[in-house]
Amino acid sequence: PSGARRSLQCAVPGATPRYARLRDAADTLRIVERIDPAAVPLLLFGAGHVGQALVRVLSGLPLAITWIDSRPEQVSARLDGLPENVTLLLSDMPEDEVAFAPAGAYCLVMTHSHDQDDQICRALLRRGDFAWVGLIGSDSKAKSFAGRWERRGFPPEDIARITCPIGVHGIESKHPAAIAIAVAAQLQQVIEAGAAATIQTPVRIANTAAAAHRSVVAQETPLLVVAIGEAASLAAAGPH
Repeated sequence: PSGARRSLQCAVPGATPRYARLRDAADTLRIVERIDPAAVPLLLFGAGHVGQALVRVLSGLPLAITWIDSRPEQVSARLDGLPENVTLLLSDMPEDEVAFAPAGAYCLVMTHSHDQDDQICRALLRRGDFAWVGLIGSDSKAKSFAGRWERRGFPPEDIARITCPIGVHGIESKHPAAIAIAVAAQLQQVIEAGAAATIQTPVRIANTAAAAHRSVVAQETPLLVVAIGEAASLAAAGPH
C-alpha cells in the first residue's frame, strides 16, 4: 500500500536521559549524570552516494540514524554491513516518515528528486518542531524552494530555519566523501551548539513523603533529518 513503512533493518538503540533523580529509603536525593552521551536521533533522507558517505562518517558518533529512501534497489544494496546505530527504511512516500520522528530531531534531506525534497521539507515545515533541518543544494535551489514555499503560505521566518546549502565553509570538492565530511562537521557543530544552549535548569523537587523514590528527568533527544539534492537555507514550522 502507498506510504507503507517497511523496515529492512532496525538496530537503533533507545535514547536514554542524561540525568536521573534518585531517592533512597531515607529520602536522600542524588543526581546521577550519564558519562556516555545519549544517542541523538537523526533522520537522513536519501541513500545515494552522498548519503552512503554520510552514514559511514556519522555511524561512529552517538547518533540514532533513521535512513530513508524510496528506491528498493538502493535500499537493498545498502543492507550489507549496515552499522548498528542505523535503521534503514524503504518507503514509497518518504515525506510520511516525518510524522514518526520525535520532536527536536535533526534532519538531513538529500534525495534523488527535487520534488521529493520539496515534499519532505514541506512536511517538516508543517510540523515545525525539529532542532535543525539541512537540505543539500545550490543557492539557486534554495531561492527557488523558498519562493515556492512562500507562495504556499509558509512564513519567511519558518522557511529561514531550513539550511541550504549545507556543509562547513572552505570545502569546495564535489566528491561524495568530501561533501559528507563538510556536512557531518556542520551537523556536529549544530548539535554541540544546541546542547550548550539547553543546559538543564535546576529541577525543583517537592520535599514530601509522597515523592517518588525514583524519577527520570525526561530530556528531549534531538533527531537529524537529511535531504540531499541541491540546496539553500530553509527551515521547519507552520501547519500548511
